[in-house]
Amino acid sequence: MTLCEGNQEVAAEQLIRLLQDANPKNSEEHKIYVEAHDVLALTLYSLGRYADAVSSFKKSIPSATGDHRKRLSCYLGVCYYKAGNLNEAKEKLTESLPASPDDDWWYSAQYELGCTSFGLGAYTRAKELFEIYEFYVSRDDLDQLENVSSWLQKTREKLGEGQEPTRN
Repeated sequence: MTLCEGNQEVAAEQLIRLLQDANPKNSEEHKIYVEAHDVLALTLYSLGRYADAVSSFKKSIPSATGDHRKRLSCYLGVCYYKAGNLNEAKEKLTESLPASPDDDWWYSAQYELGCTSFGLGAYTRAKELFEIYEFYVSRDDLDQLENVSSWLQKTREKLGEGQEPTRN
């Protein structure tokens, strides 16, 4: 059975136990060990177990290359954000940004970095990132449009934009 079949929670726990005792003795075993951490990290992420996923992402990223490394770094950044480690989140999310907006996940990284910037109190930067995300998100994706609209509203409030002046 793979992690994609059956109960992912149970499979993840079994893989965690196996990897705790693993001691790769050669390059081939190390490669398998790293790939297992890659699978485990993504599984824990999909299960919403962000804090648990961090150590596996940290073990798989150094061996990853190219776009795969950037995506893993993005996932790690989200894990840090969800765990409240905002400076680490910003670092990993910035590191993970694709060079081109043509990459299908470029705009999602903008959104995650916007959330992190908001959490850090960098409201002007958060607004810029949310506006980029809003521009690229599909007009058919009403949930995401509503979500980013809510974030933009909160950000504008923090910046004091769009509020009526008070009368004396």
